[in-house]
Amino acid sequence: MKKVERLKAKLIENLDFLSGSVVMYRSKCGKNCVCNNGMKHVCHYLSAKKEGRTRNLYLPPGAVDEAKKMTEKHKKIKALLLEIGQLNYETLKERHLTKGR
Repeated sequence: MKKVERLKAKLIENLDFLSGSVVMYRSKCGKNCVCNNGMKHVCHYLSAKKEGRTRNLYLPPGAVDEAKKMTEKHKKIKALLLEIGQLNYETLKERHLTKGR
């Protein structure tokens, strides 16, 4: 199997992705709580661009790991696309520019 075909297969494996970042915030709730004594509450958000603006989507604790895996897949996809593009460049160059020399 050609390298490009293997990379395309990896691309398909990672299509359940999210573009954005999982960010953690520490905050106070403003009530009589331990968070007012320095032990702030931890919460996670998905920070992503939507319609040209950065939006933050609250992530309940059970969704954090899944969101992190999905944002990592986005990074993999970008790297795979770059590699496929470089291979396609070389293929095009060999196919059309080295003929007749």
